[in-house]
Amino acid sequence: MDVIDVMTRDVVSVAPDASVREAALLMISNRISGLPVTDDDVVVGVISETDYVAEDSSRTWVSRVLFGQEDGMRVEKVSELMSRDPVTIPVTATVQEAARLMTRHDVNRLPVVDRGRMVGIVTRSDLIRAYVHSDEDIAGDARLMIAVLPEPMSSVQVSVEDGVVTLTGEVETSAEARLVARMVEGVEGVVKVDNRIVWEVTVEDGSNQWLAYPQEGATR
Repeated sequence: MDVIDVMTRDVVSVAPDASVREAALLMISNRISGLPVTDDDVVVGVISETDYVAEDSSRTWVSRVLFGQEDGMRVEKVSELMSRDPVTIPVTATVQEAARLMTRHDVNRLPVVDRGRMVGIVTRSDLIRAYVHSDEDIAGDARLMIAVLPEPMSSVQVSVEDGVVTLTGEVETSAEARLVARMVEGVEGVVKVDNRIVWEVTVEDGSNQWLAYPQEGATR
């Protein structure tokens, strides 16, 4: 799965010449902890709650910024407070690459860029959601995958509970039962496959065909 599949496209951002109060209000009203700073859609920095705390670690920094009591703040513009040299990720990257980049740089969000311009943003929450699939989604994806197989494999029934897929139905050979199970194992979100498919003909596969598949299938 790529970051383009999970990123937020309508990104809340702020200009470098905006006030620090404006940026703080944007974060609070949108319930986010950081903002990309853009100049003509080019990411030039990131401003986050951490930057505010680092600037003024007293308990009064919120009221100073939000209620206009900014005498205690040594900066006025976002460009003075933001973190420069932001870590970005290309729109063609995978979610796995995004996760590694976030971990390596200890950041919670990555602006997604295409040819230098920001087209979205991906957060740690987005990556978590990418790996959490509902039972309905898993069942639907598994059924689509099975539907392209020839009969009788395409008639195998699928049920899912807590990510565990149960396969039932009848096929001609044990090899077909294994094939269906292996295909379903590749569906995103699958925790385990409980293969209860039955078959007519057992196809030998080595000296002990069931060594690696002790729970797979059952003959009629």
